[in-house]
Amino acid sequence: MKVTSDMSSSGRRVIGVGIIGAGARGVNCIGRQIAEPFDDTGLRVAALCDRNRERVDAAARLLHNLVPNRGATPPPKTYLDASQLIAAPEVDLVVITTPSYLHREGVTPALRGGETVQMRDIPGHAL
Repeated sequence: MKVTSDMSSSGRRVIGVGIIGAGARGVNCIGRQIAEPFDDTGLRVAALCDRNRERVDAAARLLHNLVPNRGATPPPKTYLDASQLIAAPEVDLVVITTPSYLHREGVTPALRGGETVQMRDIPGHAL
């Protein structure tokens, strides 16, 4: 896993998380759980990806507003293509929150790119 050199206010190394899937699960559930304990974990939602431009932009604003001055500050960068998020220098860890049948689109290039990947579903049926 590549790790950025940024440090949190508590002196922890900041780990930039990229979330693929900017729907309710990606933002309200997973994104918020990552961003809220930023001072304790050093995890920051650095980027969001979704095929829908309006949804991903709205998700970035919402997440930034839900947890001001924590792990979504500055607002996450937004991408329409998972491969761009995976290659982004601010992303150290990729979290897949898309529906199961879409996991392959994010998981395969992330693993091939050497990223650490987290997902809640069993990948066998989707990959």
